[in-house]
Amino acid sequence: MAFNSSKVLANSNLAAKSNVKVLQTFPQKDLDAQGGRQKQADDSKVAKTESKSIVEQIKENIRYIFTSWGKIHDIVEKATDSEKLEIVGDKSIMNKLLSGGRSSIKNQILDLLVDSVSDVDTLIKFVDKRFGIKIGANWNVITRLFLIGQKEVPFGPEGVKGVYKVMLRLPEAHVKKLKALVTTGKDAGNSGLAMPYIGRIGIDYSENDMGRVETGAYTNVGDKMRGMNMFDTTLTHELGHLVDQNGRYSGQESFRKISGWKKHGIFKPQKIADEVINLVQNAIPSSFTKKEKELSREAAKFAVIGRIKNVEKTRSYLKLVYNKRFLKKDGKGEGDARVYSSLNDLAEKLKVSPLFTHLARANADRSPWYYENYSNVGPRQIHEGYPYRGWWSYDSSARSNKLSVYQFRDPGEEFAEIYATYHMTEKKGERLDSKRREWFESQNLHKM
Repeated sequence: MAFNSSKVLANSNLAAKSNVKVLQTFPQKDLDAQGGRQKQADDSKVAKTESKSIVEQIKENIRYIFTSWGKIHDIVEKATDSEKLEIVGDKSIMNKLLSGGRSSIKNQILDLLVDSVSDVDTLIKFVDKRFGIKIGANWNVITRLFLIGQKEVPFGPEGVKGVYKVMLRLPEAHVKKLKALVTTGKDAGNSGLAMPYIGRIGIDYSENDMGRVETGAYTNVGDKMRGMNMFDTTLTHELGHLVDQNGRYSGQESFRKISGWKKHGIFKPQKIADEVINLVQNAIPSSFTKKEKELSREAAKFAVIGRIKNVEKTRSYLKLVYNKRFLKKDGKGEGDARVYSSLNDLAEKLKVSPLFTHLARANADRSPWYYENYSNVGPRQIHEGYPYRGWWSYDSSARSNKLSVYQFRDPGEEFAEIYATYHMTEKKGERLDSKRREWFESQNLHKM
């Protein structure tokens, strides 16, 4: 095409006179031809790209030294479900994605693809790469020791996906505390065990029952955690213990004040017995003589030491008191015959007393938190939290707005239940009452 300089000059002069800006002009047919060639080139480029499979498009962006993960992310984000299946089925792409260092963009790609993976070994690698969590006991000796006395059951694909999705809902700093996870596969998340000092969690679950919800294992009708997913809340509960290592949160006065927790310890059994006598209504019957009341009080101390859980053992604890008081110093005498003659009579009366009835059922092995409020206990409930780890009491009124019955085992368990309820509710924190939610958020435990 010839360039018409005279026409341009004429138009320029005209523009100068009329103070109007005029652009250079070309014949319309030439412009149309030029634009058509450009559009044809663009369409050809798009067609060429669209003709490539999703796998080929991704591989074009994989380099030995520098891989365009941003471009790969954009491709994956637009991929259909069937295309995602192609991607996760390509070993070279998976090897590249799961090798090398972590990055936020690679994490986003993993998040987009995880639902399309069915191979359990690949899923385990996804969890490791995304969160740094080892699944299974074969990773190291410490994790194998975690399973002493139990047989490990390998995780299935739904279980691993469940772990992945739970971790996505939790603060990254908290997730980092979990180093390894194992399962004994007994049931659908009905129990778990945390070892904060080594960052390990064990959880029971059923591969075929991942959708199971809470219907009474840890709650009563009307409790806030009733109806929540068992696997999700159990795993999150156990992670809550890792977050709360050494009572970092559950040991705070501001936290214990919510339910009125009071620690009674383990090393002062007489003081614990006296606290029970003080809290349990008519603990020692008023019909007892002064001497019988004294003996009952001392027998209660031995019952605390011996962790009584069967009132039929009452006589043996009472006998310890008799021996201490009346046995001859050389240890060979039979004691005061008149005192011993009344031993059985007092034991029979004492074993049905509110004092010994409560001491026996407050034993941690009998899970007393499931059955409180006891009708003969007043404004505070009292029991042994964990075997040989001390006694606790709390305000009876706290049970009127409870998440679960299990939260009242001890302050650490209440914290873990609050942690699980907050993070595993669809709208986070919605199930918590205002006191617990406000405290939780004041500690920044909600921040992702």
